[in-house]
Formats: sequence, C-alpha cells, structure tokens
Amino acid sequence: MPSPSEECHLDRPHDSGKRKTILSYSVNDRDFVRRICIGKGPCRPRPNGDFPQTLEGTKLCRFKAIWYDKYDWFEYSEQNESAFCFYCYLFKDPISVPGGNVFELIKCCAQETTKLIIEDLNGDLFVILADESSDVSHKEELAICLHYVDKKGRVCERFLEIVHVKKTSSLTIFEGIKQLLDAHSLSMSNIRGQGYDGASNMGGELNGLRNLILRNNSCAYYVHYFAHQLPLTLMAVTKENKDCAKYFQNLGIVLYNIGYSCKHMEMVKDIQADNVLEALALERGLSRPGYTRWGSYFKLILSVMSLYDIIIKVLEVVSKDAKSVDDRAKAEIEIDHLESFEFVFMLHLMKVVYGYTNNLCDALQRKDQDIVNAIAITDLTKEHLNKLAKFNPNGFSDTDITTLEFELYIFVSDMIKDSRFHLVKNLGELSTMLVETKKHIVYW
Repeated sequence: MPSPSEECHLDRPHDSGKRKTILSYSVNDRDFVRRICIGKGPCRPRPNGDFPQTLEGTKLCRFKAIWYDKYDWFEYSEQNESAFCFYCYLFKDPISVPGGNVFELIKCCAQETTKLIIEDLNGDLFVILADESSDVSHKEELAICLHYVDKKGRVCERFLEIVHVKKTSSLTIFEGIKQLLDAHSLSMSNIRGQGYDGASNMGGELNGLRNLILRNNSCAYYVHYFAHQLPLTLMAVTKENKDCAKYFQNLGIVLYNIGYSCKHMEMVKDIQADNVLEALALERGLSRPGYTRWGSYFKLILSVMSLYDIIIKVLEVVSKDAKSVDDRAKAEIEIDHLESFEFVFMLHLMKVVYGYTNNLCDALQRKDQDIVNAIAITDLTKEHLNKLAKFNPNGFSDTDITTLEFELYIFVSDMIKDSRFHLVKNLGELSTMLVETKKHIVYW
C-alpha cells in the first residue's frame, strides 16, 4: 500500500472553513487524512461571549454552543461564521446527486459495521437466519442474519445484509446466500444451523433451501421459525370459522379499494386534513397484514375501528361520484357490509381475541424474554381464551335461536333511529342507556 505523501503530513488547519476538501487529496491519501481528522474531532470553538450574528434571509441568526452537546456531527467555522456537518466533510462528494452524501455516509457505516461483525465472528462456526420479502418497489429481497458465539462466550445475533434476488425459488436464494458468504470470506462448511419459515421454497423437505444447504453441509441442522407458528395458528383457526373467514374476506376488499388506491387515499387525507397524524396512521395502517408478521392483524383491526367513520365517508363519496355503475355498486355493497351488525360484531370480537394474543406475541419476540415468563404468559393467554370459548349458543333453546335473528334486526333498526343511542361508545354505555330508556324490558 502506498505511504501517505508529504502533503498529508503537513499541519492542516482545524477550522472547517480553512480545511481543504477530502477530494483535493490524492486517492491514496484520503483515508489517512480522514483518520487524522477523526482523531482531532470536529472543530468546536467556544467564545467567551455569544457567537456572532449572521443574516439569514430577513432574520438575524446566531449559533449556540449547546448544539454541540445535542448533535455530535456539528462543527463551527470562525473563518466563515457558519456551522458545518463534520461527517459530510469526511465523506462529501460535491459532484454527487442530491442526497448522495447521506447515502455515501450510510453505505460507509454499513461497510464498517459489517466488517466488525465478520471480525467478531473470527472465522468460527455460525447459524444462518434468513427471511424473504418484497420492498416497496415489489422487488424480492432476502434478509440475512448470523447467529454465533463471540470471543467472550456471548450469544450474538447480527444482521448481515439484504440480498436482492430475481426470483424466490430455492435455487436462486441459495445462490444469493452463497455469493454473500463468499463476499465476506465465510465458508458454508462452518454453518451449524439454519432457520427459516415454513414456506416450501425455504423450509421445504424436498426442494427447499434447507436441503440445498444440507447437501453441501450435513451439519447445518434446520430449525423452523417457531415464533411464526402462533400467528399462523391464529389465522388457520380463525379461517376455519365461516363467519371469521367471511369477515376477513370483506375486510380485504375494503383494504384493496381504499388502501391500494392513490385517489381514495388522497380523499382520506382531505377528510383528515385537520388531523394529519391520523391521516398518516391510516395510510400506514390500511395495508394487508402478513400471516407471519407479528401483531399486523391486531394493528389493522385497531386502525379500522379508530377510522371507521372516515372509511364510510370515502366509500359514500365513491358511490356518488364513481363514473361506472359497477364502481358505484361495489362501493354501496362495501358500505352495507361495513354497517352490518355481523361485520361490527366480528370487528369487536377479533379485537378481543387478537388483543389477548397480541401480548403473547410481543412477549415471545423479546430478545430478553426468559422461558419461565414466556410459559406463564402463554398459560394466562390460554386461560382468557378458554373463558371466551365458554360463550356459546348452548344457553339458548332452538326456538330462541330461531327468533333471535328477527329480534336482532328490529333491535339494530331501533338503535339506529333512536337519537338517544347515537353517542353510545361501548357495551357498558349501551347497557346503561337501555335501562334508562326502559328498552331492556322490550329486548330482554
């Protein structure tokens, strides 16, 4: 490696306004200059009084020394009487596109972090964890993590890199992982475990990624992502119920027509113009949940409940302004579904069920969770769910069940027309209002 030139050894001014740019040094000297600058740290003069004022537009502004403590990248030039970003000086590229300096900084940080992980691994045995997904541009990507024991005997789990793959076939993913390991001088023979979800291309027993790695290394034992089993079980059980399956199907139609339509999302933002935070929450919340994504169904249910009125308003606008008869009809059908007793009842029921299991989901994915506490929370969750299971039609006669449907229809119509019930927010208030209006006698 070439030694730094004599120019690098010359005394460089510490003031950021007097320093030469990094790119003005030769390619072989730049890293040396960066190390020297990092050793000195950012230029942070502290005058006896206040910093001088400068005119910014029509206002006089002044730098404050307290910002040094708040932002470690801030430095000040007495020469220019201006503040600068120390990190930008180290990695700045004046000919890059807007935002390029930030991206270059992030890239450098990622490279250094990865380098430290590989050094910490020190060529020892490791376990590979991988999961596939698609980014916002619908490009397939694979997140790779390493699980290993460091020099101090601590179990470490470190994110290594995201690999973009053209297809999600097991062979394509295998080649992507192999290339990544080769790029970091990691041998597949050192793999002692592999963990993926139960998808056929990942954990499949015949042609999955697990078998492709096992053919190269018989010691790479496969472990299923057991953490995924809870949300998968919840969805499997839920969809076995006809009413629950119908509920999620109707909800999926609403999500597609609102959450995936730019025009409809703009309408939502217009309606929520007075509350920007809720509009942004809706834009993030009305997305399709994932079967293995922790708490995604519970968050979706909460989003629908909190923004129920806005969703109805958007569909009402669509039903009036849509150009085609089909679009108007679809919007009206969706409104009927959302305003039906069955949908609202299932919405609240799913809130209760997923609310109980959400605590367990949060507990199981904590890195610092011990097995004793996890088992205790599991038992408590099962206890609450068993209590819910005791509420069944066995307490009603066949005649009661037959007439209940008609009585329920009358009851719902009555509640909608009676203005005294319009401000009722929960079952407790409903019960109180029924007694106050003596309607509990009619619907006993």
